[in-house]
Amino acid sequence: MNTWEFARRRWFWVILAAAALTATYTISFPSSTLVFVAAVFAHTLLGLGVIVWGVSAWRRWRREGGGGRLAAGFWWLLSICAGFGLFLLARGNTTNHLTERWLHAGFGAAALVVLAVWAWRRAGAAQARIRPAWIWTTLAAIVILVPGVAIPWRRTHPNPYYIITNPKYDFTTAIAEDGGKKSPYFPGLIHTISSKGLHDVPLPENFFLASKSCKQCHAQIYREWKSSMHHFSSFNNQYYRQAIVYMQNVDQGTVQSRFCAGCHDPAVLLTGRWKTPIIQQIHTPAAQAGLGCFSCHSIVHVSDTLGDNAFTIADPPLDKLVESKNPLVHLAYEAAIYLEPAPHDRTLFKPFLDQQTGMFCSACHKIHLDHADNDYRWERGFDEYDAWQGSGVSGFGARSFYYPPHPENCATCHMPRVRSNDPAAIGGFIRSHRFFAANTAVANANLDAKQLHDEEHMLQGAVKTDIFAISQETGATRVRSAAANQLQESTQFAQGEESGTFGAAPGLERAGGRLRAIAPLNEVQPTVRPGTTIRVDVVNRNLRVGHFFPGGTIDAEECWLELKATDGHGHVFYWSGGLKPDGAVDPTAQFYKSVLIDIHGNIINKRNQYAARTVAYVHTIPPGSAAVVHYLIPIPPGIAGPITLTAKLNYRKFSGQYNRFAYAMQLHPGKFGLLFDDRPMTYNASTADVSGKIKQIPMEPIVTLSQSRVVLRLGRRTAAHAPGGRSFADTIRWNDYGIGLLLQGDLTGAEAAFRQVTRIAPSYADGWLNVGRTLVQEGETQAALPYVQHALRLSPGLPRALYFRALIEKAAGRYPAALRDLRRVLMAYPQDRVVLDQAGRLLFLQKRFRAAIPMFLRATAIDPENIFAHYNLMLCYRGAGEMAKSRREEKLYERFKLDESSQAYLGPFLRRHPNINRERQPVHDQPNGLLAGPLTSVAAYQARQRRRFMRLRAAWNARHGTAGR
Repeated sequence: MNTWEFARRRWFWVILAAAALTATYTISFPSSTLVFVAAVFAHTLLGLGVIVWGVSAWRRWRREGGGGRLAAGFWWLLSICAGFGLFLLARGNTTNHLTERWLHAGFGAAALVVLAVWAWRRAGAAQARIRPAWIWTTLAAIVILVPGVAIPWRRTHPNPYYIITNPKYDFTTAIAEDGGKKSPYFPGLIHTISSKGLHDVPLPENFFLASKSCKQCHAQIYREWKSSMHHFSSFNNQYYRQAIVYMQNVDQGTVQSRFCAGCHDPAVLLTGRWKTPIIQQIHTPAAQAGLGCFSCHSIVHVSDTLGDNAFTIADPPLDKLVESKNPLVHLAYEAAIYLEPAPHDRTLFKPFLDQQTGMFCSACHKIHLDHADNDYRWERGFDEYDAWQGSGVSGFGARSFYYPPHPENCATCHMPRVRSNDPAAIGGFIRSHRFFAANTAVANANLDAKQLHDEEHMLQGAVKTDIFAISQETGATRVRSAAANQLQESTQFAQGEESGTFGAAPGLERAGGRLRAIAPLNEVQPTVRPGTTIRVDVVNRNLRVGHFFPGGTIDAEECWLELKATDGHGHVFYWSGGLKPDGAVDPTAQFYKSVLIDIHGNIINKRNQYAARTVAYVHTIPPGSAAVVHYLIPIPPGIAGPITLTAKLNYRKFSGQYNRFAYAMQLHPGKFGLLFDDRPMTYNASTADVSGKIKQIPMEPIVTLSQSRVVLRLGRRTAAHAPGGRSFADTIRWNDYGIGLLLQGDLTGAEAAFRQVTRIAPSYADGWLNVGRTLVQEGETQAALPYVQHALRLSPGLPRALYFRALIEKAAGRYPAALRDLRRVLMAYPQDRVVLDQAGRLLFLQKRFRAAIPMFLRATAIDPENIFAHYNLMLCYRGAGEMAKSRREEKLYERFKLDESSQAYLGPFLRRHPNINRERQPVHDQPNGLLAGPLTSVAAYQARQRRRFMRLRAAWNARHGTAGR
């Protein structure tokens, strides 16, 4: 054998061993380091070297005819490994090719095992030295054992920094909530880590402007994001832009508005540019960036579920390669990702993104204000997370009225799976990055037809509207229900299943009252008598929204129910919820929104929640629940029949007033400050420089989410002409009716509706249970027991029935039995905070303070702002003699509880606003909006808006030479 032949043979085995070792390293220890990137390129080159040298070695082996079956097996396995390697090199080592990746690795490992056996056979036959056998055996063991240990270890020992858990530290103040450190971004709770590991230092601006670099591999995702509200979260969104410009005007500075910037404007806040008033830098790239790819995907830690941007965002160590202007450097970085995306995935796709999705999203979709924000105290702003977490939609709530077939989270609704050949696709699908929800206003302002269509499609059918009953209730004596005694959180928003009363009104029970209902109207074919007044009940059921409907900034939104009654000639004689000639909604309509006021009695209508001091009303529909609206309709004498009732649930992202404020606000001299603004305001400022493609006050889209229509005949008396429905669909309709009455505090009506459910469907356990839970809320616990027991006979072990039986047993003083039931509920639903609260309370009532404390601590680990738990922990620690801890819990309870004195602002305000005063009442009847002036139809407005949208879009496309999105 000549020298060249010997060297060539030896180098083949050296290259093979080196390729195996680099493969082991890249599989076992993926990391975003230059060493790892070098190992990826080295493995690729070594693999190509194995193929080149291997062909020659294989030919030589064939000529020599040595090695037998083991040698043949080695060459076949190595060839298959090489084939998969070439496939990955040609097609990319992407998620879609995960199978090929593991086959490449598996066949390579198998080839080394066979090679080791072959080497031992040769050594045993005295054909070769024993040293190569030991070398290949050791190498095969390394290739198999190192990944075999490293991969399971990574999965079973995740980095605790990447797991979202709620705080165990003292957070009695906003500063303590931030871990005791006042960051340069306070009052926001956001933190930064630079690429050099420095904390809370400005990050480079290019870091937030690098989304285009993602486009090269993720083109579809990039296009979707470009239309999304995440992209238009900042000063490229006129509605948000004006709110911050106004806030900095009343604050006379930029510190207060940092609270908003952590979620909306990281490219401005985290680069140190926020010190400059935003009006001076509106058109800079940073102010127009919105939430880019890195804004979410570079979050490395979420502190808790307290919200208020409580997360840490890190500049990845290799980010400089992404930002590099050198095309060769950029090409090398992309090639490294193409060859081995694991470090890229591990850096930009932390486990909480898909394993704790709801908790991750809570960082921005749940907010509270405190003294640093409102110069007042802690108050809940809005909260999508807790309503979802406490409900049946999440799968964590034990007491829901309805449950979906499978638990849902934020991504399953707002990021549905769409077909794609994106490198990140799994099974040919990715999660949509349009993030569509309910913001039709921004898509409209951007003339983005596709995004607007998706937003409208998301809304339509999310809530079901049902003109259900003509009802009459008798019995005038009113007493407070058991719900009135519950502790109340200080909130500008609503409360649902995360509260002990399901967010029900403090309810009024009509003692001895009765409900007479003709329903369902579309089936019983009722007649009504001219010259009388009928009470029509319309039910709205939250079908598909996993949190409150509506959600988000409900003080600025406009969602209302429209009911129109026409006679046989088509003349309208009753109309609630039509539009005024200027596009404003009839003020007598039933709205789903909140009305907040400041200390001078001004309505909070400029997204200035920091000035709010009390709540006039909050109307929302919890997930899996329903609401009932009552209409008193006078039937004119001599009217021509039949009468047609049409109900529509309409939605407009922003009220007409806020729409004008956002585009053309002009403030005039007057008194103002952070706590109030008495300045007159007009809407005639120039719109030439507004954000978006529409350079005028837009005509906002109104979406009709759902509608219902029934026909009433005229007769000598108001009565039904057909028996009520007996189908299961009718059972659910009666159940929805009862739920709506229960949540508005009409306990007599709710009980009657649920009893009707039991008559229609005697085997439906929830009908019996809901009668029982209504009686429990009324305080009639012993009367409720037979109904709950019957529900348990129909559905043994039903957790929600066990919960209400536990409340009955608790009221009767049977604490051990109640605790046994609650423990059974917790086995099925260990993360229901209210069940934990009740279990802890039972232990407290038995004076088992040490046993009660862990129960309440489990509840606060789910919801750190749980005032029921903090109040009872205060008592438990006091009973256990731990006074320091008791005082801490007392501070937390005082921090989160309602400030009853704030209600003093309401009296004069409600006297000036009779419509708001009526809406504030839990049970009320809507008047005829026609009495307040002429109304126009929503349908006519929608047609005009669509024509205007198409005209403006065509003009924009013609001017800019583009077909638009």
